[in-house]
Amino acid sequence: MADDARFRRVLLVDDEEDLRTLVSSIVGDLGYEVEMAKDGLSAIEKVEADPPDLILLDLLLPGIDGITVLRYLRESGCEVPIVLLTACSDESTIRKALREGASAYVPKPFRIRELAQACERFLAPADSDRRREERRSISLDLLALSWERVPLGLAHLVDLSAGGAQVGFAAPFAVGERIRVAFPVPGGEVSVGGRVRWRWPATHGFAHGLAFEALAPEQERHILRLLATRE
Repeated sequence: MADDARFRRVLLVDDEEDLRTLVSSIVGDLGYEVEMAKDGLSAIEKVEADPPDLILLDLLLPGIDGITVLRYLRESGCEVPIVLLTACSDESTIRKALREGASAYVPKPFRIRELAQACERFLAPADSDRRREERRSISLDLLALSWERVPLGLAHLVDLSAGGAQVGFAAPFAVGERIRVAFPVPGGEVSVGGRVRWRWPATHGFAHGLAFEALAPEQERHILRLLATRE
């Protein structure tokens, strides 16, 4: 997650209170500020008063439906990315929404990862540079440390690139928190520090996206050696 994530705002438009609570929790855990609207009219008013950085929009809304909200915003010149959250499985309706200017859609019921990736796609463009880096899936047990190098327990490396990693840990770290992971090397270990950019529940604990920070040459060389390793 970019350091300025806390300044990025998401408007969630859905008439189901339980779903608003769930999505707000997920998006909030990614580090974004969430504002909510339960119908199309209030959504339009909020966008006109203070445009957010991303809109998550349900299609089936009371009063003004999602397609009408989408069309109105686009015709009014609103260029904010709009991601549809919809249980609608009608392909013609989805195509119509995309023609009207929807940026993407996430079907209900959604997976947490799908929603997180949709938000990251439009709110964390800097992360796209890391996705283009050479990376590989790798299974390796690591030691997690606080930024002050206090041992926190075992972590599990899942995916690695020169700029960051996906790491599993039993307990959740807060988005934006700075932690370290220690890679085993012959005769010792190399500690690499970074900032948690995203987090979501996994099968065993929580998956975390870690963006490395201020790597020393020795640390960079060790990561490149791991990337060059072929199993």
